Amino acid sequence: MKICVFGSVNRDLVYQVPHLPVRSETLMSSHYQENFGGKGFNQGLAVARAGVPMAFAGKIGTDGSSLFEVLKDEPCMDTRHLLVDPEVPTGNAMMAVCPDGTNTSILYAGANGSVTEEDIDRVLSDYTAGDILVTQNETSNLAYLLRACHEKGILVALTPAPFYDWLRELPEIQYVHWLLLNDFEGAKLTGLEPGEDNPPEKIVKALREKYPETVIIMTLGEDGSLCYDGKNIIRQKAYKVNAIDTTGAGDTFAGNFIAGLCRGLSVPEAMDLGSRASAICCTRLGAVPSIPRIEETENYDAWLD
Repeated sequence: MKICVFGSVNRDLVYQVPHLPVRSETLMSSHYQENFGGKGFNQGLAVARAGVPMAFAGKIGTDGSSLFEVLKDEPCMDTRHLLVDPEVPTGNAMMAVCPDGTNTSILYAGANGSVTEEDIDRVLSDYTAGDILVTQNETSNLAYLLRACHEKGILVALTPAPFYDWLRELPEIQYVHWLLLNDFEGAKLTGLEPGEDNPPEKIVKALREKYPETVIIMTLGEDGSLCYDGKNIIRQKAYKVNAIDTTGAGDTFAGNFIAGLCRGLSVPEAMDLGSRASAICCTRLGAVPSIPRIEETENYDAWLD
């Protein structure tokens, strides 16, 4: 079984601010950091740092070529499917992060939006039935990718973020084996409104009714996460830490969850691994620098409550 993470790469511009800006407000940032990120790249790095050999597929511009230097210290990540598009810049994200770790982002697709059907076919030619592909909604031709994986028998883990209304009517989501999302994305995908009238248990059951062959894994922030396979709901607690930045926490959970399954862990064990890793992620600034390696995730019980 081989695993591929097909997704976005962004240049992340991270600003520490006292609060999220409102209309017409100018804020001074107390700290600035620039890293590589993107939901796809974050999830890929999370899988690799969890000790599972994998390949990353995506596109960057020539301005992102330093990424290959960054990845020389990531022995579990194969970059043969990471393409350079000379016509467009690398995608980027501008993020404002508050002292309590909450954040907001503005995305520009760049090369992430230039992924073609031919690119997808070339990547998938390396994979066969039973292999795993992890993807998100930050690259172009998502429907084609899901359909092509289904035709080849490749198992897909999808994070439907960023969420757009058209995802609600995308029939190819029915082909997804694992749907990894937060409660906001889950509610929007079903047409429900998040809130007390629609608790997570109701949302995951509505998702399963809509996608009867899909396992639903929902992250709930400080309330942990839950998994619903159509029969049982499995709950996982969130580990309490001194959070300074939640950027990348959901991607870290997703990557470690899939990596855990690939390592032969049970679903509850894989959820626990993801919860530990995402908690550690929240104690550091930025996405890529905060994603822990498996040695940290498994051995840092002393400060995870």
